[in-house]
Amino acid sequence: MAYQYSGIYDEEGDYYCQPCDRHFVSEKALHDHLSQSSRHFYCVDCKRGFSSENSYRQHRASKLHQQPFVFCPRCRAGFVSASAFTKHVEVGRCYNLTNKQILHCVRELEETLRCRNMFTVPRLGWRDDYEPGSQSKTYASQASFNGRYYECVICGGEFEQLRSLNQHLNSNVHEPYEYSCKYCGKQFRELSALVAHVEWKACGGMGAERLRNFVRKFGSLSLTNG
Repeated sequence: MAYQYSGIYDEEGDYYCQPCDRHFVSEKALHDHLSQSSRHFYCVDCKRGFSSENSYRQHRASKLHQQPFVFCPRCRAGFVSASAFTKHVEVGRCYNLTNKQILHCVRELEETLRCRNMFTVPRLGWRDDYEPGSQSKTYASQASFNGRYYECVICGGEFEQLRSLNQHLNSNVHEPYEYSCKYCGKQFRELSALVAHVEWKACGGMGAERLRNFVRKFGSLSLTNG
């Protein structure tokens, strides 16, 4: 959550820092206080304060302050976040890849870069489970309507629209956990979720540049497969 500190807050017309309960005679004095105090998560460039270090870091890592490090080869959209780009690939607006194809791309890239299971859960015979060119998806029919809702035969989830049920069936909600953080062992169903975990240093994992290099190569490899 962001706060606009540099304004008049009290009846006397003073510039006021609410967290510190301090008054200042000018906006510059307030700005200097917020810039120098370790108690505040304050963006000097935008003159905005944030309620937590994580919110501040996300703001500083946004397009407001960072140049894109990777561009989608198809739509040319730029991304400053590795997790945002991998989510862009997963959503499928520019890439026509199934979850299994994305997983296969990641495993192939791990082999190429000699960093086996850097992102994936170890599996024996993973190549045998993949059929090149396969893009089969699951679609429900009107037969899934139970009188009130469209029902998922796998988990029993109910949806008001058939389209919503089909989106559910073709998501990874029923997939096993195939991605894993090698530093803390936490597992994920989506590559973008793991990348976000690493990117925001939830467990002090790999360096940012190493992650970005992997994501750039993933984008190029995904292009040839989707």
